[in-house]
Amino acid sequence: MKHSMDQKPATSTAATQQTEPEVVAATALGDGQSAKEQFIRERAYLIWDEEGRPEGRHLDHWLRAKAEITLSSSN
Repeated sequence: MKHSMDQKPATSTAATQQTEPEVVAATALGDGQSAKEQFIRERAYLIWDEEGRPEGRHLDHWLRAKAEITLSSSN
């Protein structure tokens, strides 16, 4: 199948503001990822962003996020 250069790329409806929150959540967890892993991923991203988006620290951010989430869920 040949694609024309003027064709618009397909976009995900999960990225639009009109999408229901449940649809977004289902899409985010669609690859078999648990809710806890998703929370860790989102927190790790925020940590990375807050630290100025440094390269090569993804494991540090993941472990810090995991510790925070684990601690908060045990309370």
